[in-house]
Amino acid sequence: MKTIQHIKRLLVIGTIAILTSCTSKDFEDLNVDTKTPSEPITSYLLTNSLRYIPNAMLESNEPQVNFWMQYWTQIPYVAHEQYNFTENAFPYYQSTLVNLQYIIDQNTDEETRAAVSVFGDNENQIAVARILKAYYFLRLTDNWGDIPYFDALKGQLGGEYLRPAIDTQKDIYYDLFKELSEAVGQINESSINPMKGDFLFNGNMRKWKKFANTTRLIMAMRISDVDPEKGREEFIGAMNASGSIIESNNENLLYSFLDDELAQNYNLFYNWNSTPSYPYAVAKPFVDNLLSRNDPRLPVFADRAAASNEFVGQPVATAGEQSQFSQLGASLRQKDGSMFIYSYAQVLLTMAEAAQKGWIAGGLNAAESFYNDAIRASFEQYGVFDIATYNQYIHSAGTEFSAARYQEQIGYEKWVALYPYGHESWAEWRRLDAPALTPATGAITEDGQIPKRFTYHTGMKNLMPEEFAKVEARQPDKPTTRVWWDVR
Repeated sequence: MKTIQHIKRLLVIGTIAILTSCTSKDFEDLNVDTKTPSEPITSYLLTNSLRYIPNAMLESNEPQVNFWMQYWTQIPYVAHEQYNFTENAFPYYQSTLVNLQYIIDQNTDEETRAAVSVFGDNENQIAVARILKAYYFLRLTDNWGDIPYFDALKGQLGGEYLRPAIDTQKDIYYDLFKELSEAVGQINESSINPMKGDFLFNGNMRKWKKFANTTRLIMAMRISDVDPEKGREEFIGAMNASGSIIESNNENLLYSFLDDELAQNYNLFYNWNSTPSYPYAVAKPFVDNLLSRNDPRLPVFADRAAASNEFVGQPVATAGEQSQFSQLGASLRQKDGSMFIYSYAQVLLTMAEAAQKGWIAGGLNAAESFYNDAIRASFEQYGVFDIATYNQYIHSAGTEFSAARYQEQIGYEKWVALYPYGHESWAEWRRLDAPALTPATGAITEDGQIPKRFTYHTGMKNLMPEEFAKVEARQPDKPTTRVWWDVR
């Protein structure tokens, strides 16, 4: 974990030195810095790439999707909740994805494989880089739909693809399935050459398999409406893959922060909720839903309002006073807290849907069992489980499993279980159309609804007008346009 503390040095060390040529050998030797590597150290590039996972789950500057999902409000302002930030530049391409591709290239090239093997088993380095690339590309395509993919990183290898083609989401998904599957098959758990720079799982290759397989499982369900045959194939493949998926709360995949001297290593929830000029509150729809069901997770998810000592959510797109409303729960915004990349509860809810669809054995009984187990897992995840409260919750009106309402119920429970990770929740909400969220008053989208995708940045469209014209023909660049898998 301590490697993350040196991140400022990584950006310097992890760059290719440009050396001038000289006619004098002695003069050339004098101009070589023997203390600074002339090639990136792959372990440092991996560390730097891992640091962007929280940004992929949320956002680096403003958690706008948390506003859209009505998890949070920004107490003195309403613009974000009215969907005024839908045009975004693509992140990750110029740093994270390039670094990961470089790790793959250095561990593949016969001329460099031996040199970089000091940072870990070659095949394991490649596999981890492929898994992380798939994870970041998945977030990009789920947010925008069609994006540069197949040629996107080739511009780093001679400058041929500085304006890459923009590929369809379907083609991207199919290739991501391949990448995740092949990466798992490539992992060597028995290697005695541990991988360096992996502060996420500390070189535990079984966890990397679970990360890849769980991502594949979630992706498979995401395409279940638009491409059910492929979805079922990949779902079963993920379940049967080596290492398989998360199978208990003990296997939840976490990103842990540090309480050190560098603010960039702090929990994002801590940083955001420690800024006096931009205070956040928990949104009224979220608080009211949990109150109505006597949900024991509410005291973890939210603090009581200072003015009333009650759980009070702020109405969406309505300015107010900070003391009137509940803020993010104190345990979730600890400086050295953790974020859940994937949880057992999310996996179980996905399994419930698969059983309901007939993808796995057991039918309705299995669907209900997975659903109830998911609720229990989420309660246990947050330390609020007791058998009486649990039984009351799963048998209460609106919560007790019903095959006729499974989509609505699973959608609601995913919305709660995924709190406060806006991007994953937004993807599930778009696919399931549940829970029913009332759009903000004063919404600036042309249909007055919650955005279905990010729009492309104007600067990128101006750079590649012909390519974006092709994209517009198949995917109009509006926040109201649904991405490929969102067909309901």
